[in-house]
Amino acid sequence: MLKLNDRGFTLVELLVGMAIMLIILAPIFGTLTTTIKTFQINMAQQRNISSEREIFNALSNEIRYATNVTRVSSTEIEFTVDNRNCRIFIGTGDNANALMVERIDTDGNTTTKNLTSAVIKNITFESVANKTLTVSIEVIDRAFSNSPIITFNEFTISLPNM
Repeated sequence: MLKLNDRGFTLVELLVGMAIMLIILAPIFGTLTTTIKTFQINMAQQRNISSEREIFNALSNEIRYATNVTRVSSTEIEFTVDNRNCRIFIGTGDNANALMVERIDTDGNTTTKNLTSAVIKNITFESVANKTLTVSIEVIDRAFSNSPIITFNEFTISLPNM
């Protein structure tokens, strides 16, 4: 024979308990969702900063051995290294949004390679009295298809004495 308190919970008690649990858990899930989104954005920005550092190092290594900077335009730089003409520019076609270096040796053979793995939205070169090269760059992290993270940075590279 069942006693009155051995029956279990009534439907009303279950609904009240679930409502109280929902009131407690809703803000926790909201906070968790916001925290995860913020973490993902910070990681994308960190990848962009790392990419910008990679670009700076690649440009510095290429230009370090230049014996002559022949032309600096807003979108590319041409220079000479050991009697080879070189050009750094943003690629097109399959290499769109990639930083490329093209080298032409004394025999006229051309080699082109990707300098970095970064996806570049925009890059601008500006020479100041052939002493320094100012590079303004926007890097894209497309981890979020609906809202890519874009960072902007500007750095200066000392050009070799000409």
